[in-house]
Amino acid sequence: MQKQLKNGILFVVFLLLCFLLTFTPLMMDKVDLSSEEEKNAAFDGLIFDDPTRIDNLQVTRRIEKGPKILYRYDVKFQYQGKDTSVRLLGVPVRNVYLPKGANGSKSKVKLKGEYDKINGAVYDNLQMNTVLGKEKLTFQPASEMRIPLSEEVEDYAFTVVTDPATVVSYTGRTMADIGVFLTNGKVDKFSDALGIEDKGLHPETSTKTQSGVYINTLELMDQGVMGRAHAVKTVATVLTILSVVAGLVILLLDRRKLYPVVYGAMVLFAFAAPALRLKAPTNGGIFIAMPVAAFVAYLLFKLMTRSNLKLKALDFRQGLGMALIVFVLATYIFAVPKGFYL
Repeated sequence: MQKQLKNGILFVVFLLLCFLLTFTPLMMDKVDLSSEEEKNAAFDGLIFDDPTRIDNLQVTRRIEKGPKILYRYDVKFQYQGKDTSVRLLGVPVRNVYLPKGANGSKSKVKLKGEYDKINGAVYDNLQMNTVLGKEKLTFQPASEMRIPLSEEVEDYAFTVVTDPATVVSYTGRTMADIGVFLTNGKVDKFSDALGIEDKGLHPETSTKTQSGVYINTLELMDQGVMGRAHAVKTVATVLTILSVVAGLVILLLDRRKLYPVVYGAMVLFAFAAPALRLKAPTNGGIFIAMPVAAFVAYLLFKLMTRSNLKLKALDFRQGLGMALIVFVLATYIFAVPKGFYL
């Protein structure tokens, strides 16, 4: 029983080290925003100084196709009362042409309000929240344009085109484009005229009100990329459980003939644990961490087969051989899909 306990401890220590490895810079998120968008992803929308003076607010959302998908908002409303203004949320990527008598001005500001709560409400409704951490998707209440409002302008009608937040997989493929439209005005009609021809793209919309602000979210998801992400996580979960259970059962029952399976379980766990947490090895993780993990696993495995905790020179040579095999496997499992080759 003492031997089983020793072997069980060695096995669990290795699993713990592999799990902790997923929290280091040697692992990266499989699903993420680009570094620029992670900092600069902004809400779209209209924030009025006095929303009670707005009538018949209508918004139609469309998709502008090109090298990169853009979201287009066609906005109409009437204004009555003393002169105030409205802030356009987000960063228009094209000129905003206002009706006669209306003149906008450019000024960069970050609006104040309960936008942390709004971000929380947005994330809770996202389909992408199953593969993207909350801390990775935070929209900023940034505004770069102010439009003075006057009742002398009979109808306000203009178009705003913005760049949605793009979620990508670690292979560089776009998983989803997410745009969030906010307004503190009463919305009489919000409609989508997306005109999606690609059957692989699936739009998912959600509507909510938080802190007196109307929220309308569009996630344009690539079903193929999303499906693979969910499949990888499911397979990783099964393999992780299988490797832990198989290793512990063999060690506790002291089935010596099956001990090589224990080493296989340790290597399998090292491969599956990152995917379980929606992580993938960086280049350093692929070419250094994974082979080192295989080398350490082999030495621990050899200690499990002996009554004393002593290693031989041959063990180190064999461990290096196993590290080389894992190096090749990790390269073709993780690096090749990212476009890196030996």
